[in-house]
Amino acid sequence: SDLILHNSEMEKDQLSRLFAVPKDKMKVVYNGVDGGMVNADPRLFRLQYGNEPFILSVGRVEPRKNQLNLILAAKKIKGHRLILIGSAVSGQEGYYEKCIKEGKDFTTFIPALQHSDPLFRSAYAACEVCVLPGWFETPGLVALEAALAGAKVVVTEGGSTREYFEGYADFLDPSSVENIYQKISLNLIKPK
Repeated sequence: SDLILHNSEMEKDQLSRLFAVPKDKMKVVYNGVDGGMVNADPRLFRLQYGNEPFILSVGRVEPRKNQLNLILAAKKIKGHRLILIGSAVSGQEGYYEKCIKEGKDFTTFIPALQHSDPLFRSAYAACEVCVLPGWFETPGLVALEAALAGAKVVVTEGGSTREYFEGYADFLDPSSVENIYQKISLNLIKPK
C-alpha cells in the first residue's frame, strides 16, 4: 500500500516497530465523533430511568471491556447506581451472567442502543461520570462521545488514551478494582 492510516502516534510507533513499516508510509488520522453529542439532553434518559445519580459505561459486554471489575468497584460506591449499555458478545454469555450476578442490586443493564437513538445521547448527558475500564482502547469512541456530551470521563490507561485525553480525563488501572473505585469516587466529587 502507499499509505497506512491509524488512530494515534502510539499505534503508528507500535506498527512501525512490530512490522518494520517505514513511518513515512504512515499517517495518523485521529478519531472524531458526532458533533450532535454537544446538544444531548439528559431529560429523556432521566424520564425513562429515573433521576438517581449514576455511573455509565457503554460497550460490548466481554472480558476485554472489563465490566466485571467496574461492577466490583461500583459496588463500593453508595448513592450511585451503575448503568451498563451494551449486549453480550457471542460466546461471552457466561461473562455477562457473572456481571448480572455481581451487579444485581445496583446495576441496570440496557441492551445495545443505536447510535442515532436520542436515548443513547441522553445517557451521556445525564450521567455523573462515564467509565471506560477496558484493558486496551484506541482511544475509545465512548469516552470521546461522553466528553463531548459534557460528562466527566475515567478511562483505561491501556492503549492510546493518554494521547487523546491527557488533561481531560482521569486514567484507571484496569487490573485494580480499588484503583477503579478511587478514580470514579474522585470524579463523583468534582463539579461538572
